[in-house]
Amino acid sequence: MKFSTVAFVMASFGAANAHFRLNYPGPRGAFVADKEPEYCGGYTDVTTNRTTFPLSNGFFKIETGHPGWTAAVIISTAENPNSFDLFSKDGERQFVRQFAKEDDAGAFCIPLNISAANIEGVRDGSNVTIQVVFDGGDGALYQCADLTLSANLTEVSPDSTCTNATSDGHHHNDDDDDHNHDDDKSGALSLLHGSAVYTSLALGVMGAVVALLAYLRLEALFDNVQLTAQKSRNEETIMRSSVVLLACFLTLVTAHFQLQFPPPRGPFVEDDETNFCDESPFIDGFNEVTTNRTVFPLSGGFITLTSEHPSWTVGFQIATADDPNTFDDFQLVNNFAEVKGEGAFCLPLDFKSSNATGLTNNQNITIMIIFSGGDGNLFQCADLMLSDSEKISSDVTCSNGTSSSSGPNSGTNPSSTGTSGSSTPSPTSHALPISSLNLAILSILSAVIVLTFL
Repeated sequence: MKFSTVAFVMASFGAANAHFRLNYPGPRGAFVADKEPEYCGGYTDVTTNRTTFPLSNGFFKIETGHPGWTAAVIISTAENPNSFDLFSKDGERQFVRQFAKEDDAGAFCIPLNISAANIEGVRDGSNVTIQVVFDGGDGALYQCADLTLSANLTEVSPDSTCTNATSDGHHHNDDDDDHNHDDDKSGALSLLHGSAVYTSLALGVMGAVVALLAYLRLEALFDNVQLTAQKSRNEETIMRSSVVLLACFLTLVTAHFQLQFPPPRGPFVEDDETNFCDESPFIDGFNEVTTNRTVFPLSGGFITLTSEHPSWTVGFQIATADDPNTFDDFQLVNNFAEVKGEGAFCLPLDFKSSNATGLTNNQNITIMIIFSGGDGNLFQCADLMLSDSEKISSDVTCSNGTSSSSGPNSGTNPSSTGTSGSSTPSPTSHALPISSLNLAILSILSAVIVLTFL
């Protein structure tokens, strides 16, 4: 009984982290699951045996057991890239394939046209390194491959056939449609909360039920067997264990963020941040456009937010519809950026230098901020009216402050990555809710402690 319960808990922990393997082109080193959250999967040195790879119309192959994930590919033209910074230029990640979403688990072959990204230094004969960034909803994972690009290579090794198969037995077509899911403008971490949330919720309910049954069994035992002394000792042990669990509980909170400027659509509701635009079922009209739009500059703008997570990514999507009310109304306008530190941040948002096209003076738009602290995506929206002449009021401070002494340097320049400034975040104070998956783990741990003394 005790053995099977402990085994079940260990299996639950094993299922909490999704992994993936890069099968082609050959990665820098052997797959090590525990190293995947690190730069290049734990391999910092370039390989001496680079893979010759097509400059145009290539592909990469991965496999994963996770049923809901996103992936992107970034590139470095450095001869021996050994840090994330060498995959960026002027503070921007060099994407050769944007984040895209896939619903199924299995083996996948994904088109990779490196020349189409127009990255400086990418040409026939170039030595480059690509890094696949994979997110199954519980944190980013990384694997790298060192390549030599060839404009003349039209066929890869016969061992690297381009086929796809999902874990439910469904086979996708072997063409550049890429499952009809992940063209370069799709997904972008915007809909990850679907199946992952349902799975986590089910685990949370299951864990709570197990803990309740264990508690009832303990009560029945104490009622039927008059072992007062034993009961006292067990209760004391359980109480001490509860203190330990409470400490664990406080470390397993879900990270949140709050949009400060431009003002969001409605009041901050932390439990609803996983919904479209932080939509709350308890506040009427919260998913509708605001009547009092914020006048926002077409160029030289910025947003301010507070983050409760020490490491996170953020991206911006835009909708030009008059009243956008679904994720499908939005498209990505800025590549996702990685930020380190907790506190208040000022991030640049210049529409004229973004991927957005056709934006004009006095146009009404809605922006969606997509925030990921590694435990799922959070969303907040702001309704704007664009202006060629408007400047952001001096009352809105563009400064950044981290809660760590190792945070960014002070400054007020929003053209940086928005990681600098004052040491006092915006006054935001609220309790942090437990995610369903963490609740499941905590509940099952409680059950194990109780069952140990039955």
